[in-house]
Amino acid sequence: MSCQDADGALLQHPPHPKSPYVHGASALLLAEVYGMTSDGRASRIRHSIEKAITYTRHMQIKVLADGPDIGGWRYYGISGPMKSDLSSTSWQLMFLRSAKAAGFRVENEWIEEAIDYIGRCYIEERDSFGYGSHSGDRFRMTHGLAGSGILAFAMAGKHETRAAKQAGRWLLDRPMFKVGQAVDRFYYACFYCSQAMFQLGGDYWNAFYPPLVQRLLSMQQSQGQWDKDSPLGQEYGETLVTAFAILALTTPNQVLPVLQR
Repeated sequence: MSCQDADGALLQHPPHPKSPYVHGASALLLAEVYGMTSDGRASRIRHSIEKAITYTRHMQIKVLADGPDIGGWRYYGISGPMKSDLSSTSWQLMFLRSAKAAGFRVENEWIEEAIDYIGRCYIEERDSFGYGSHSGDRFRMTHGLAGSGILAFAMAGKHETRAAKQAGRWLLDRPMFKVGQAVDRFYYACFYCSQAMFQLGGDYWNAFYPPLVQRLLSMQQSQGQWDKDSPLGQEYGETLVTAFAILALTTPNQVLPVLQR
């Protein structure tokens, strides 16, 4: 809460360009703990969440005038034709879903605009989600993007869409857990794909989760942490990758309300 700017943005300190990743994840944290704390603290958190919702909507409105990008979110300060991307958008949707479940005012229109954008990132001929809706970005496809697209649909109650199911099949056809196989942002992808496949359930989950457990447990270090030498770990330290690993492994425990099926 001490990192929140006057306009509602939750920032990294020292001053850092305003990032939808930082804002979305931090606001999601506040929305998840809002109902789990004392009344006095909850009242202070409530004010921060309301400001964060205002800022999230402000970021979404900034791109409403640009056809294929309508409804999504994007990094600030990045030039080029793309005004939204799937990865940034999925974090904002998780926050809005959590806030709505906690009783905050989140208009259905905002969610519908975002889901329409996610749908435009789905590539029918590739059976999965691309990074954005523009032609040059659509074919950037990763495990993490597939997982984030599926989970974003689930946040809006669209578990049974053909796009979500086909992206789940895309993930199963491209195993993440072979030793020596490179996966873009491995721990980040583990988090998103675990949550996504759990939402799809059934054969998707049963085929995905056991090898995830086996691979992650084999990678755990002697002190309990996960690999700081991964690309994410090198940049942010072992705490981040360890958190992603724990969130991926504990999916069936249903600890966080927003990630419950």
